[in-house]
Amino acid sequence: MIITYGNLAVPGVTISASSVGAGYAASNVLNPHKAKVWRTGTSTASEWIEIDFGSAVAVTHLGLVAHDFTGGDTIRIKGNASSSWGSPSVNVLITAAAPNQIVSLGGTQTYRYWRLEVTKASSGVTRQLGAILLGTAYTFAELPSYDGYSDTRVDPSRNTKAIGGQEYSEVLPKYREFSMDWSMVDSTMATNIRTVINSLGTTQPCLFSVDAGGELTEVVYAKLRKLPTIKAHGYDSSLRWDFSLDFEEML
Repeated sequence: MIITYGNLAVPGVTISASSVGAGYAASNVLNPHKAKVWRTGTSTASEWIEIDFGSAVAVTHLGLVAHDFTGGDTIRIKGNASSSWGSPSVNVLITAAAPNQIVSLGGTQTYRYWRLEVTKASSGVTRQLGAILLGTAYTFAELPSYDGYSDTRVDPSRNTKAIGGQEYSEVLPKYREFSMDWSMVDSTMATNIRTVINSLGTTQPCLFSVDAGGELTEVVYAKLRKLPTIKAHGYDSSLRWDFSLDFEEML
């Protein structure tokens, strides 16, 4: 399993774009609500969105949320000490995997300016992005326990009956809740997961993928529903740890 955390692309940083559709500002990608998107115009095929952090920041992973980039597009994430993009220090080619994906930058990269470039399949089409995450990610040493994964569909809609018996509904968006359990992990993994949950809390969104090499390959945009209890056990003259992670899908 991999999970992003420590996102630095938050409201307040300086952001600009090559073009914007009416009502779809570049700053929308700093809003955690993924339906609040940046959308390109239709006058050119080459598009970009750029973040200036004001000073160099260390990141290892990029997260793309609710995008519609396709295999016909050429996508790159670039990082540099200045806003100059002819020969940037970081230049990673991305294979589109909509709607969400996690991209490794090949190690810790520390730069002030970051630019996502998209050369669209044609100039007349638009592309959009719901959120961008720039931070780090933790790859778990172990998958959840054999029976320790659940995916629950939640419908918060309300059904009500009037005095005369007529039924009416307030239809609300459906979402999913995820629960994952780990048992008897070592102290190193317990320390790492504390770092992740202390960074995320219950307010910061993340991307996670349970098993990129198996059946649970989906990359999910979510936040923690609650902070977990990490329980210790004595085991063969050392400590082992149990914990659960409970997520709510972000809409």
